[in-house]
Amino acid sequence: MASAEYRNYEPSPPQLQEQDLEGKVAVVTGATKGIGRAIALHLASRGCSILGTYTSPQSAHNFDTLSHTIASLYSTPSPSPSQTAPPTPPKILALVSGSHFSPSSRIVLLSSDRVRDPSPGSSIFNVCKAGFESLARSWALELPPHFPGTTVNAVSVGLTDTPGLRAFPAAAVEALKAARVPKVKVVEGGRMGWPEDVAEVVGWLCSERSRWVTGSVVAANGGAEWVGGSS
Repeated sequence: MASAEYRNYEPSPPQLQEQDLEGKVAVVTGATKGIGRAIALHLASRGCSILGTYTSPQSAHNFDTLSHTIASLYSTPSPSPSQTAPPTPPKILALVSGSHFSPSSRIVLLSSDRVRDPSPGSSIFNVCKAGFESLARSWALELPPHFPGTTVNAVSVGLTDTPGLRAFPAAAVEALKAARVPKVKVVEGGRMGWPEDVAEVVGWLCSERSRWVTGSVVAANGGAEWVGGSS
């Protein structure tokens, strides 16, 4: 069952939702593919304006596709990056001086289950993700006195079907699936996560409904790993 879902998975077309994020702006890194793209589409479907990033010509094409996908939700024309960017863009397109968070901002950092269940050869990745969890707790203390109502949380992501994972050697992917999919609790037999699974969790943390949650690590992994305890 799990392997069939892996082979057949395709992202579902985005649908307009309640416009509870209208007038908000989200900065989404890695917005052109995988989890970042799913997050951008989810937030946009709720009325949020998206500032995404890309770093290569292929990513620019993906960004163009993302832009038109979002525009099609609202049936309004959307300029392509080639129409809005200079002919030879610098590595950093814009530097916003004196920028700051607004009150009641939402900051969501993506961590990984590998912080608690490390894989060989991923030490640098694991350390960086653990750092994000520590940063979430630190900012949860430091930012609200200056920007009241602001929350900062991290999402611990489990094994998720993304273009990045599919680029791994097939044997490595199968080994990861064999080790991690059976640990999933919410689906009989387990399955890998989908980008939309993670995007829904991030979307909730970006909403007004999450106003009383901050400094937390929220697991989006189907129960494969529990934060702060054994699974």
